Amino acid sequence: MRPITWRVVKRLLKAGWNWPNGSLRVTAARNIPPGHKVALAEIADGEPVRKYGQVIGFANGRIAPGDHVHTHNLAMKDFGP
Repeated sequence: MRPITWRVVKRLLKAGWNWPNGSLRVTAARNIPPGHKVALAEIADGEPVRKYGQVIGFANGRIAPGDHVHTHNLAMKDFGP
């Protein structure tokens, strides 16, 4: 099973805030509003991003640790063959 690569924040996460992620510390690249996601590890271009078990989009380019994960860097794709 792949480790969790993002978390939903419950309160405003200010740019520069450090988030402990195991033995690593992730620094928020910019302000991230409550209910939005912060990347805890790299998310590769095209990788699916899930929220509460459902795919909500695919990374539109590389998403670095500490980046805000939202509509500006997610794309929708067809699930059909």
